[in-house]
Amino acid sequence: MAEIEYPDIAWPERHRTQLWLYLGLVRLRDDLQPEQASPELVAALNAAVAMVKPIAGIFMRQGDLDQRYLALTGALRSAAEIVARRPMDLVRERGLPEMEGFLDTLMGIDLSVGATFRKPAAQKFKGLYVIIDPELTAGRDLVTVAEAALKGGVTAIQYRDKRNDKGDSIDTARALVELCKRHDAVCIINDHADLAVAVQAHGVHVGQHDLSIPAMRTVTKSWQMVGKSNALLEEAVASYEQGADYIAVGAMFGSTSKDNTRPAGPETLKAVRKAIPADGPPLVAIGGITTANVGQVAQAGADGVCVISTVAMADDPERAAAELLEAFLKGK
Repeated sequence: MAEIEYPDIAWPERHRTQLWLYLGLVRLRDDLQPEQASPELVAALNAAVAMVKPIAGIFMRQGDLDQRYLALTGALRSAAEIVARRPMDLVRERGLPEMEGFLDTLMGIDLSVGATFRKPAAQKFKGLYVIIDPELTAGRDLVTVAEAALKGGVTAIQYRDKRNDKGDSIDTARALVELCKRHDAVCIINDHADLAVAVQAHGVHVGQHDLSIPAMRTVTKSWQMVGKSNALLEEAVASYEQGADYIAVGAMFGSTSKDNTRPAGPETLKAVRKAIPADGPPLVAIGGITTANVGQVAQAGADGVCVISTVAMADDPERAAAELLEAFLKGK
């Protein structure tokens, strides 16, 4: 067995897990001989070892959240998937290191690192969140409307397209993701996890009849958020317990842009606010919200508001966004 190289850094108590992971990966990598393991597994472990060393000791300690975390989660998930495909009888026959629990460990680390990204990203829903739909932009270009909204103070955009096939909407989705990154905002894809993964969106939004949040986690990247719509207190609590990154509650006042919404109202929002911890996922009010009534949802406990027509159908989306955000903040 090759001698393990310890990182030349201090390992405070809170980083023991990262040290254990680093040493475990090194041992596993060095115990695997080329003739015993596939090139894919060796490459995945080499990549994981190379990234765990600096990330675990330096970047995590400094709280520097950057692309290296994403690279690490990808390497760990690749290693986990390769390990999962290896028949245990082959492991025993060739005398490979014990693999029991290794897959669960890698996937657990992947989800934990992903959560480090998701929680601060979810803070973007505390403010104004706008849904961009090709049927609800008054015939204007989606990206142009979205950019105007972002200039008006919007910090989260959801791309919803019920009309076009995903292959036809992928370019628009990718453009919206890049636009949001330039404006320090987040971009969420409605319903379609595969599209969200393909364009590296910040997450996906689901309804009550879409895939569950745990099911979505098996499809999306660990750093991608999952938000969910809720009309009842029980639904909102279930979303919280399942780990939703933000909880949408509505419809507050009925909606002119969606005809199958269920009424919830400010009273339901108040009940949800009492049930969800203050440091929990952001609560977003949605449905029929305008500058005239946004104060009601602000006082009911909403962390943010989500609209479609009020901004996307406005003659001046930038001004409409700025006025709605100002009214919401004033109401709080």
